[in-house]
Amino acid sequence: MAGHPEPDSISAFVAGRSSAADADAIEAHIDTCDDCRRLVSELAALGAGPGVEEPTDPSALPSASNTDLGTVPVGAQESEPTMTDRPALAANVGDVIEGRYRITKLLGQGGMGSVYEAVHEHLNQRVALKFIDSRLAMEPQAAARFLREARSAARLETPYVCRVLDMGRLKSGVPYLVMELLTGETLERRLQLKGPMPVAEALGYVRQALLGVREAHAQGITHRDLKPANLFIAQTRQGETVKVVDFGVARTTDPEIEHGLSTHTVPSMMLGSPLYMSPEQLPPTRPVDARTDIWAMGTLLYELISGKPPFHADTYLAVSHGIRNKSHVPLKAVAPACPSSLSAIIDKCLAKEPGDRFASADELLQALDAVRLDRRWGLIGLAALLFIIAGASVGAVIARQRQQGTPEAEPAPTEVVPAPSPAPPAPAVAPPPALPQPELAPDAATPSVDAGPTLPAASPPPAPPDAAPPEAVDGGPKDLKPKPKPTTPKKPLNVLDRL
Repeated sequence: MAGHPEPDSISAFVAGRSSAADADAIEAHIDTCDDCRRLVSELAALGAGPGVEEPTDPSALPSASNTDLGTVPVGAQESEPTMTDRPALAANVGDVIEGRYRITKLLGQGGMGSVYEAVHEHLNQRVALKFIDSRLAMEPQAAARFLREARSAARLETPYVCRVLDMGRLKSGVPYLVMELLTGETLERRLQLKGPMPVAEALGYVRQALLGVREAHAQGITHRDLKPANLFIAQTRQGETVKVVDFGVARTTDPEIEHGLSTHTVPSMMLGSPLYMSPEQLPPTRPVDARTDIWAMGTLLYELISGKPPFHADTYLAVSHGIRNKSHVPLKAVAPACPSSLSAIIDKCLAKEPGDRFASADELLQALDAVRLDRRWGLIGLAALLFIIAGASVGAVIARQRQQGTPEAEPAPTEVVPAPSPAPPAPAVAPPPALPQPELAPDAATPSVDAGPTLPAASPPPAPPDAAPPEAVDGGPKDLKPKPKPTTPKKPLNVLDRL
């Protein structure tokens, strides 16, 4: 099918009057085209026909791509659109918008519009300009959604949402948004390049996205289209930061956001991307709230870890049927490395009834943080166990060496660490035996005491009174060695008396 189906063909399809060939072609087209899918939903809501019946045999339906072309992530790499009918461009490279923004590059193009890189002429600041498709600019609902997106994103003061800086309108009437320019890639692109992620990495991305979603919910804004393509991994000075983008189909309860928007979203209008839509969105039989985003975050986390969303099929109708009527396969069954507690959290996110899910993004954050804490303590426990095992191994080696015996180390020299017991006199410091001394009278021996202090090492220690004579111990001749007189405590007193 070249381009979009004719409106009459879509009306006939919704009313059930299309031929089998036309129905197959239109069904394959709406699987990849947000605009036509929304048109089918609007026509069904307005009573243009009985709607589309559920397939009796989903495997017999024609195949279709799951690619959603309704949004263009800010900062995405330039790529060729896959639609055979390109959107009409509202601006061209080189144009200066309202005398301020000079367009330098086309970043992306999709079914709803296009995104450019531009430079502020006066501030020299690089920004992103998002234009709605010129053919949709004249439609009240499309224009209202674009303005609602701008107001919603501008109210959110968090680093986890892409900031809207300004808004304007071309002379042709086409509105545009001025947004912060992001450098990086979408989570969808990261998943395509790397495949299934480790649990810790997936939790890190989802946790940052939930911080942005929590801020939106606090402002009464339900995103309604959370998916990997709408989560941008921006490279910042602090590292990688996940930013929520594209609030184009958001639902708001804030009167300031809705002020002046006379055209509101039809309650039964189906908006979003089928793989991540909650049961209450398929078909939309009741108003959605923040718990719809909880479903989408559970679906997203499931896909990041396992590689596929919990409900995937070849066609939109088969996906819709599975989301409403079938149970998903628990994450633990398809990714055994996933903690059981995390698998249970995702099960709660994917409860068919909104009341059975987490009531808020904050509740889901607390549950995921508990899983991260359990994993952290598990790693600490593993490290402690390895440390204990290593210590036990070292102790066993030391004990074995002691049993087998090891060479003893040489004793330290006495000069460095003197032994407590007195060392034997060295020959070098003993009195020279070759110098005989004259025989002194008993009365003349006393002046040798007053001749000055004598080093202990220069003479042998005094012998006790009952010790044997020196000649008896040494066995040497008497005339070669002096005879030290034994000293008694009263000897010095006798010397003093003489003086």
